[in-house]
Amino acid sequence: ILLYLCMITTSLKSQTSSFAYQSTTGSYCNPDTIRFTQISSGSPLGYIWDFGNGRFSHSTNPSVIYTNPGTYMVKLLVIYPQGTVQVTNPLVINPIINPVFTVDKNSLCQQGVINFSGMGGSNVANYTWNFGDGSPIISSSIKDVSHSYTKFGNFRVVLTVNSTAGCFSSSTQTITVQKPVITGTESSTQGCIPAAITFNTSVSLLPN
Repeated sequence: ILLYLCMITTSLKSQTSSFAYQSTTGSYCNPDTIRFTQISSGSPLGYIWDFGNGRFSHSTNPSVIYTNPGTYMVKLLVIYPQGTVQVTNPLVINPIINPVFTVDKNSLCQQGVINFSGMGGSNVANYTWNFGDGSPIISSSIKDVSHSYTKFGNFRVVLTVNSTAGCFSSSTQTITVQKPVITGTESSTQGCIPAAITFNTSVSLLPN
């Protein structure tokens, strides 16, 4: 768990003040709730927090939600009987990843290869593919990948994209590999020689 400790910037006589903050998700990616902890000497009378996003608080150890990415200058003003002490430090909230991926086909009527292409933005560190069929998970900085399905079934494909800032998110699709369904009927099951019987056959294929 990351914990950031702000440095002392101002003192009043022998009083000092600082604060720490911690992400509840551990990622510092929007949206995220940040918990602040004041670290002040003496016996303060009160606190005024300015979180840099238009939100304020008088709580001792407040929490605030940051919904947008950016760098926020967080200020803590600690009130003492003889005056105030203020400390200011930056807080960086990183942009979340919104991954999607496309396939050249989402169904097969026989075992075969499907081509995948991932997208996640300009700050992608790697793409992690789980093809849902028990095969090894693939992690790569390359967004395009091919996979061969060697058995029939419905397979839930999960793409997880990680950003250079440590943010991550996932996207899913289902791949279906199913044999064609063959059915048939006959006009009669018995008769006298010579017997004329008509057979009808139909094949149901999965759309590609």
